[in-house]
This record gives sequence, C-alpha cells and structure tokens, in this order.
Amino acid sequence: MKNSSHIPIFKFLISFFLLTYVIPSFSQTPVLPGWHSMIPLNMSQNTCFNKAVKALNAADLDDIRTQDNWTTSGINNYLRASISCVSCGDKTLVDVAVAGANGRINEAVRMRDFLKDYMLGNPSNNELPCTITGTYQTTYKKMRLYQEGNRVYGTYEHKDGRVEGRLTGNVFKGMWYQSDGQGELELTFSNDCRRFTSNYYDKGKWYSDWTGNRIADIDIGAAGTYNTTYKKMRLYQEGNRVYGTYDHKDGRIEGRISGNVLKGMWYQSNGQGELEFTFSSDFKSFTSKYFDKGKWYTDWKGTKIN
Repeated sequence: MKNSSHIPIFKFLISFFLLTYVIPSFSQTPVLPGWHSMIPLNMSQNTCFNKAVKALNAADLDDIRTQDNWTTSGINNYLRASISCVSCGDKTLVDVAVAGANGRINEAVRMRDFLKDYMLGNPSNNELPCTITGTYQTTYKKMRLYQEGNRVYGTYEHKDGRVEGRLTGNVFKGMWYQSDGQGELELTFSNDCRRFTSNYYDKGKWYSDWTGNRIADIDIGAAGTYNTTYKKMRLYQEGNRVYGTYDHKDGRIEGRISGNVLKGMWYQSNGQGELEFTFSSDFKSFTSKYFDKGKWYTDWKGTKIN
C-alpha cells in the first residue's frame, strides 16, 4: 500500500522540474535558481493560488494564466515567472521560478525576490504612508520620479538619465541608465518621502554620494496602465510630454498634453497616424479619435487600472 504522505512531496518535485525546465519558453533563456518553501506555509492551496495571481499582478506581469490547477505564470518583455502551490495537508508548499532573458539577470533576480517576499507576506513589503512621486533636486541634477503601486520609474537631467525598479517599504531597488552606462541602484527614502540617500554601482565600485530633496509634487495626470480597445497600454508623463507603449502590433505613442487632451502620433508595425486622446477629469479613462488609412476613427477607448 502506498504511503499517501509522500504524495505532496512527489508533486512538489514535479512542480520544481516543470517550473525550472519546462515552463520557461524564451529561447536560450538562462534559468535562475528558484525559491522553494522547504517548510509548508500556513495557508490552504486555494488561498496560496489566489495570492500567487495577486503577486504576479503586483509585479506588473502580463498574460497571467493557469498552467494547471496549481501553477500560475506571467511574462513581460524579458522574463517569465511561475508560482506553484502544492497541497500538503492543510498547508501548502510554494515554489517560485523565474527565467530571465540574456542581459537582464539582475532584473530577473529582483523579480524572483519580490514574488518570494509577496508570498511570504514579508513585513518589509509594508507601504510608506506617502508616495515618492515628485521632483527632486539631486546630486546629479533634477530628477522626476513616478510611483505606481510598488513600481517606480523616472528621469533625471544628467546624461539622459533614467531609473526604474520597485519600492519595498522605504527602499527603492532598481537600475540607473545613462548615455555612458548603467548599473544597480538603491535609494532609501525618509519616512515623509521628501529625501533620499543612495547606494549605486558604477564601473566596478559602489558609491553613496547621490542624494536628493523633493522640491515639488507631480500630478500623475495621464501616467498609468490602461486596459484599452487595443490591449494593455502604459503611459508615462514628463511635464506636458506623454509617451508609452501598448500590446498591439508593437504599438507606441508620443505627444503633448494640454489640459486633459493629448495630441500626438501612434506607431505600429503596420503603420502610423495622428492621434488625439481626451481624458476624463480624473484621468481614469479616455476616448479618442485617430487617423488610419485615410479615415478618422473613434473606437479606441481606455480605462486606467493602476
């Protein structure tokens, strides 16, 4: 007679194999060391699965789908992440696996750690009672940061600088990019979200001279993620400049906003044309008119989801 207590461990080993070697589908994609809860977590399999879906959404992954009744996965432009929940009595074993595209290993490691912390309910995930969105006077000129959930991105006026990453508690971890290089970045914000200190990596060394003080708040305006007629769209706003991408035929837009009206251009793999978005007063939705193949259309609509 088979010992039923071995079944959850057997399923867990199968999930590890699937997540590590089968599910990742990027060609020549390095598979990172996963994270596996060696001690079952105090939650049901159903609770674990629902939390896994929320974790992938919180990580801003797309195409979130169920691989079977206990594994869910999501992707973005450079990696695939999967979370498996395996029943172990009234508790659950959890497995997190991430496959990162070549050249984006640091981002993939951060994604793995973010998903692990989310599943564990790590206290460090507690949000600040304020947003770090704002304009900062920094060691490397003026910086504008935008926060959407725990995701942070922005630009600074030094060698076409930009940053992107995630905020956990009062610590931002991500990457800086400039015309002359890139590197890892960690910014630690004060509890009132008005100041930050740093650690950043450049040319083989860590530095801590990058500091900043907020000098103005920023109205997010059009910035955000939208569900639209032509799939998901991500918009970014810097002053009156708005740009972004959408998941339809490699779509992107760019233009200028005045009041609640954005005028610019759309670009896709099959063409381009003029564009005008009219946003609601709270910037939670938009209607449109756009020019394509000699005609104006008005069917492109969107609703902000974060």
